[in-house]
Amino acid sequence: MSKAPITICVTGAAGQIGYALLPHLCSGKTFGPDQPIKLHLLDLPIDGVQTALNGVKLELEDATYPLLKGCVCTGDEKVAFAGADAVIMLGAFPR
Repeated sequence: MSKAPITICVTGAAGQIGYALLPHLCSGKTFGPDQPIKLHLLDLPIDGVQTALNGVKLELEDATYPLLKGCVCTGDEKVAFAGADAVIMLGAFPR
């Protein structure tokens, strides 16, 4: 029997740390090799940031991770945190 997907919210997902972390989540290195996931990616509601965030989503989809069962990109915290089983909070202002 396959497991139900868990929803993982990642804040600051368009940043460098988020970009480096997401493949670990999608490959099963974080929640287990048999745990499907849905990602809710949150970043600033600024056009350029949301464009970059959608680019990250496209790269994840292109990689065809078998455990990745869905991905939502948003600048709205209510959407991002809705139904989240785990939240990974990243992000800061560049120095």
